[in-house]
Parts: sequence; C-alpha cells; structure tokens
Amino acid sequence: MADGERKVSVSEIFSEFGGTLSRHARLSLLAGLGIVAVTSIVDVLLGDSGGQFGGTIASFLIQYHLMEQMLATDGLLSPSVTGRRYLSVVGASILTTLGMMLGFALLIVPGLLLLARWSLTWPYIIGQGMRATEAMGASWRHTRASMVSIALVYVICMMLLVVPLAGVGVAQGLASALSGPSITGGVGGTILGNAVAALMAVGGTALTLALYRLLGHSDNRLAEVFG
Repeated sequence: MADGERKVSVSEIFSEFGGTLSRHARLSLLAGLGIVAVTSIVDVLLGDSGGQFGGTIASFLIQYHLMEQMLATDGLLSPSVTGRRYLSVVGASILTTLGMMLGFALLIVPGLLLLARWSLTWPYIIGQGMRATEAMGASWRHTRASMVSIALVYVICMMLLVVPLAGVGVAQGLASALSGPSITGGVGGTILGNAVAALMAVGGTALTLALYRLLGHSDNRLAEVFG
C-alpha cells in the first residue's frame, strides 16, 4: 500500500485511542501525576514567568519519555535507534507549531488539517530515529487519506475538554467572588491548571501513539522484514 492511501474512520481512531489508554493506563497515570507535581513545584518556586518556562521543559521531558516507553512496550521502537533525540523533537515542535499557528490564523480549518498531517512526527523521531524535517515529511505522507478523520477526532477531544473546563472556571470565579482571594486558592488554582495541562499532554501522547499504530509504522515493519 502506498504512503497515505490507508484511510481510517473517526470510530477506528477512537477505538485505538481507547485501547492505547487501557494498555498504558498505569504509565499514563504516573506520567500525568509527575507532570502535575513537577510543574506545580516549579510554579510555586519560580513564580509565573519562570514557572511557565521550567514547567514547559519538565512537561516536555516527561512526554518524551512517556512516548518512548509506550513505543518500546508496544514493540514499535526500532532497534536501530540509539540515544535520544531531544533537539530533533524540539525543532520539529517549533516548526509544526509555527505552521499550525499560521493555519489557525487562516480561519482555523487549515490549522486543524496541519495538526492532523503532522500528528505522527514525534513517533517517527523517537521510534525510528528520523530527523525533524524527515519525520514531518513521513507524517505528512502517511496521514493524507485520513486527515479529515484525524482533524475531527482532535475537534471532538477539544470539545470534550473545553466544556468541563468552562464549568470549573465558572465555579472558581464564583468561589473567588464569594470568599475573596487566598493563598490556598491560588495554589489550588495552579494545581488544577497543571492537572488540565497534564491531561492534555498525556492524552495527546496516547492519541499520537494510536494514530501511529494505525497509519505510521506498517511500512517500516515490512521494510525490516524484507530489507
């Protein structure tokens, strides 16, 4: 099958996503708790600006190792990969983020489609040892036929996350208005915000792995068998 010819549905993606979360439930929980703990401590120690920067680095490292361990557990980590490629992942993240920001500025839909087309970039770098631009190209090819389904899955996940967040925000606003600001409330808000960020990070990593299992690794396995 040529690159990008396989087309998966929204239901197939969610089914694989659920299976991925189930297989890696303990690891995902530990990673999520780790992100909350580390980012909350950094926020308290360094304040808003320093905490945001330090928390971003900590979250990135935890996500990287979570993806690496998930790939290894599922047998998708190529034995030819040696060492870690932090800089390649950072470079790819910067490039894809800039592209998606431009896409979102152009009426949102282009940004969603770019998000879908580059969704396999991390696994290609971590699991197969590709360079940043090489991984972006591989992801672009393999998601061609399924980009609409992938984009819809991201939209649904965002909607499912936004509604509860809106409720929490309203509840916090009412509580603050009734009781006034407090140190405890500030720390609680920080932890809650970091918990949401952790949920997005861990859930996004699991979804990326699910997409990679469906679309990204089959050609590489055949190459290893017949190469």
